[in-house]
Amino acid sequence: MVAYRFQVGDLVGVQMGLLPREGGALIDQTFSKPIGSIYQVTRLMPPSFGGEPRYQLKGCFGQAERIVEQSFLIPAPPFAQPRY
Repeated sequence: MVAYRFQVGDLVGVQMGLLPREGGALIDQTFSKPIGSIYQVTRLMPPSFGGEPRYQLKGCFGQAERIVEQSFLIPAPPFAQPRY
C-alpha cells in the first residue's frame, strides 16, 4: 500500500532538483527553496511506475493544475493562505 504524506486540501510548495529524494528533492542549496507559489492538493493520484505517490495540485494564485510526485513536495509554511 502506498503511503500518501499529504491529503486533499493540504497546502504544499513544489521544489525541483536534479534527482528526487524521499522527503524532498534537495540536491544542494540551489534547490532548497520552493519555486513558484503555494499549491493546494485537489486529488490523490495513482502511484507512478516506480511506486511513488502522486498528487494533482491547483495553484492558489492562478497557476495551472499539475500532477507532481511526492518527492518534489514540501509542506507550505503554516501562515500560507490560498487565494483564488
